[in-house]
Amino acid sequence: MIPPRDEGVYVSYTMPGKQAARFAMRDDRTVFLFVSAADHPPLAEPHNNAVQKRVLHAALDDVG
Repeated sequence: MIPPRDEGVYVSYTMPGKQAARFAMRDDRTVFLFVSAADHPPLAEPHNNAVQKRVLHAALDDVG
């Protein structure tokens, strides 16, 4: 778990075709948003977390 820093604060990092964002909510909850654009999106089964994580890492590893 990543502890929220400032409750109610939205932080976003964007580069062409990619975005990673974090919103610190109440009660130690945090929401993350990951966006990437691709000409040919990879296929990932909706309920296969391992495959979804690999796709996410492949799309955003160069973001930092």
